[in-house]
Amino acid sequence: MAEFRILAEKITAAIISMELGASGDDGFSAPKSGVIRVGDLPGIIEKCAGICRQEFNLYPGIPGDRCHGLAVFVALASPSLVKGRRGHLSCGMAIEEIVRHMDADCRGKTEHALFLTDHWDTAAAEKWKTFLLRIKQQSHLEIYLIDRLTGANLALL
Repeated sequence: MAEFRILAEKITAAIISMELGASGDDGFSAPKSGVIRVGDLPGIIEKCAGICRQEFNLYPGIPGDRCHGLAVFVALASPSLVKGRRGHLSCGMAIEEIVRHMDADCRGKTEHALFLTDHWDTAAAEKWKTFLLRIKQQSHLEIYLIDRLTGANLALL
């Protein structure tokens, strides 16, 4: 079930266009450094999803003061996308945030979660496997790996 694949593709395309320094047609302007800042993510999600910032939770960033129907988790590590961590989550950190948000803080309130990452952490996924499976049974969680080797194609995990 890939309900959010189109949204994941739009977000990925926006991130890649910013990385490449593109500007204009898609409404995204590239930062001078060519890297994605955590502060760029809310605008990317808003434009791609067609919803305002107050309608979704976002990690990294400010999760918000309440639970929303949609939570978006982004973990970027490619040197061409980010310089150092500078607020970006590792895949393992994002998985922990998914568990905390979906299985504790906003359990039963956030119904949909989208996780995009360009690096997979097998050890973290294994550590949190039981929780992730329960979250997938109780709500809708889609996890996508951005495959940088194939031109930013997405793999649903």
